Amino acid sequence: MRNLFLAGAGAIVLLALASPAAAASGAACLWDNLPSDKRERTLETYSTDLDAAFELSLFTDADFDAAARTCKISGQERTLKVATAMAGLEVERGSTRWLLAYGFTQEKLDAAWPKVSERVVGAAGRVGTPAADDAFDKATRRFAQLLGVSGELRKQQPRPPVMQYLFSYVMGRALREANDIDVAGPGNQI
Repeated sequence: MRNLFLAGAGAIVLLALASPAAAASGAACLWDNLPSDKRERTLETYSTDLDAAFELSLFTDADFDAAARTCKISGQERTLKVATAMAGLEVERGSTRWLLAYGFTQEKLDAAWPKVSERVVGAAGRVGTPAADDAFDKATRRFAQLLGVSGELRKQQPRPPVMQYLFSYVMGRALREANDIDVAGPGNQI
């Protein structure tokens, strides 16, 4: 009986190893395969200075090339799409770090997101245009309302830090969702 059990367990393990793993997010794969010290310094900069974080460029072409090879991302158009999604992921994660320290929870951010995502994911392909900026601004105000940010803070100009970080979170998450693709990264097959 013990041998039958071990043989059955062995067959399950072999099946699991032979089955293709689920595809991975290209943005997450690329980000996770960039140098960890540079990722941490980037996210730490978001925690203290949003403008400096947007200007920061710690990653080299060699860093990106190595990560793209590891994630099996090739082709100029595909690479650009994933790199755009990864930039959105970076902004999203950096902004999230600040927002969590401010007192929001990941659960609240995730629960409010579907109520505004449709408004901005389509605008992500037009970043920098007046129409996209307007869509991000309106979605950010609605997102803030859903998270319980006071009306006074939502309307204040110049934007207070909480609204700046909510805006960057909305923009980053929309860029990621609009551009991310599945890739066969390390340990994944598609």
